[in-house]
Amino acid sequence: MGITRQAAQQRFAPEESNEQAAENSKRISGANAFNEMQILETEGKAGYHLVGFGPHFLTVLASKKTWEHRRLYALNIANKQSQMEDEGWTYVGSWFPFHYFKRIVS
Repeated sequence: MGITRQAAQQRFAPEESNEQAAENSKRISGANAFNEMQILETEGKAGYHLVGFGPHFLTVLASKKTWEHRRLYALNIANKQSQMEDEGWTYVGSWFPFHYFKRIVS
């Protein structure tokens, strides 16, 4: 393969944190622009936070904290993202034209 044994192990060995994350995550089907924020509100109160999304699904990860989520509509998110992060929000990602943020409530 042209790489050292150590490099191959680091590249191809499964990480424990990824395995644990897979066990503690769930994929929610049927999400859309009209219901996803209600879903995230319910999941956040139950201790789940958004880690991924796509067409008609959300992926949330379990934690021992309560979370809140926010979705912003913006063509250019740079200035708003900086302001949100100053307020304690973590940027999750974008699904044009929406931008998703999360933060711990308690």
